[in-house]
Amino acid sequence: MALTYTASCDGYPSNIDSMRYFGCEFGTKVDDIKSSFSHDTYDHPLFFIPDACHMLKLARNSLADLKVFLDDAKCEVKWDHIKILHAFQEDEGLKIGNKLAKGHIEFQRQKVNVKVAAQTLSSSVADAIEYLMTSGHPKCADAEGTIRFIRIIDKLFDLLNSRNPFGKGFKKPLFLYDAARWKSTIDTSISYLLSLTDKSGVPLIRHRRKTFILGFIAASKSVRELAYLLLTRKDNPFQYILTYKFSQDHLELLFACIRGKNGFNNNPNVQQLKSSLKRILLRNSIVGSKHGNCLTFQDQAAGSIFALKWTKRRAPLVEKEEVPEEDSKYIEYLTSTLETYELTAHKQAIIGYIAGYIVRKLSKTIQCPPCNAALYFNPATMPAINDHYYTVFRSPIYFQLINSKNHGGLLFPSLQVVKIVNMCEKAFRVAVMGVNSGKHGISSKKNLGF
Repeated sequence: MALTYTASCDGYPSNIDSMRYFGCEFGTKVDDIKSSFSHDTYDHPLFFIPDACHMLKLARNSLADLKVFLDDAKCEVKWDHIKILHAFQEDEGLKIGNKLAKGHIEFQRQKVNVKVAAQTLSSSVADAIEYLMTSGHPKCADAEGTIRFIRIIDKLFDLLNSRNPFGKGFKKPLFLYDAARWKSTIDTSISYLLSLTDKSGVPLIRHRRKTFILGFIAASKSVRELAYLLLTRKDNPFQYILTYKFSQDHLELLFACIRGKNGFNNNPNVQQLKSSLKRILLRNSIVGSKHGNCLTFQDQAAGSIFALKWTKRRAPLVEKEEVPEEDSKYIEYLTSTLETYELTAHKQAIIGYIAGYIVRKLSKTIQCPPCNAALYFNPATMPAINDHYYTVFRSPIYFQLINSKNHGGLLFPSLQVVKIVNMCEKAFRVAVMGVNSGKHGISSKKNLGF
């Protein structure tokens, strides 16, 4: 029923011009942007909602193209900060709680992949850049503007793309009792987007890269008005609104699946279309390509009508063998080497963060209360700055990243757990990765001649 209230499309200039023809207006101020129009068939307005996924990709593309934005506080939003984070993680060999990789920096070959854009402009990337800034990284000292831009875009995208009725935070559905919160988020985001300029001072709303600004503002205004209309109507008002239902992913997934059944043919004939629909029905689910420009509804298919299963083969047990002499000498070498090999401060902070995740998993399987308690950090041994356990500790370096990313839900592992993970990381780097060649003065087994 809600789909009859909306008109959704990508951000191509021709689509924007079409909406102008129907009655929408796109000015340079909030009051000059009208994102709805009337139609004789309906007794209510129709709302233009540009696809949030497409706007997110355009925001990423614009930042990568222009390199620098300026916000209302004249702070610089730099694409280089994201590149610096990626280079730092590559040098350290560990990631600061995000999925940033080479493909996110060199995204030109997968511009249409929304997952790549969402992982680039995500809160986890903002947290990682903030950690570099607070830890004194010289190239991230001026990253306040970049952090703020990423957080606002990420929150707005989550609000315009909520799909789970039990979602939390900004991924939560729109409820009437919570209207003040999501209306405030929308108003704040619109004001921020309108304040963005390029490095020469030209507002982005007037720039050639204005599409993502217009799209986000139009979608935000439409969602705000439409959600309130559906939540307060007299006949059968909605209990909540899932904004993902307003997107065009549903049609894109269906069309992608139909194309995939015929060798990705964009122009199937009648017989091919009938065959594709039959195969889709037999598959009992619609699954698009993982390389498409929208996300699937779920990670795995629900299965087909005829379930096919294979019995897993277990590997045969291997009797314990004696360690060869050459391996024994290599193990002795590793043991002596690990005592002198030290990880960098950033690696230790990341290891502390990983150790917290390990504790969360182990605590669900360990039934012994004393053993379970030994996994956690004891605040009595290290007093907090204030009364809140989850805030900031006068802690060793292992807890610095946890303190930076924590909003009350992260766990602080015991120092014993951190020590074990720390030693495992050292052994992995020395024995498996072959940390070697001069930078740390450690050689791999092959280089040593074992």
